[in-house]
Amino acid sequence: MSKTTASEAQISRSIMDYLAARHVFAVRMNSGTQVLTSGGNRRAIHMNAPGTADILAFPQIRIFSKVSNGVITPLPVWIEVKSATGKQSELQKSFQLQVEAEGHKYVLARSISDVEAAL
Repeated sequence: MSKTTASEAQISRSIMDYLAARHVFAVRMNSGTQVLTSGGNRRAIHMNAPGTADILAFPQIRIFSKVSNGVITPLPVWIEVKSATGKQSELQKSFQLQVEAEGHKYVLARSISDVEAAL
């Protein structure tokens, strides 16, 4: 029997569950165009640009000191989900360079452990 690997959809769901369990606000960032049909009418819905990372997360860092007792939200973490054999497209690589140039964190995640290490 061959060993099966998790699909990108399964990995993405597990990462979203992990982030929710850690109380990290995160949203799925669908990209491309979706065509909807209703009552015989077709309508194209344009989502985020192709190459946009799959998940956008906003982890919080809690700082406790004598001077301040608060929460600091760092820059966003963009998470591109890939299966064990998945490869980034040229558009995804370009998106990574753009967000890193802004000082954001970008994670190529093949498992929850990749996200855990980045947070």
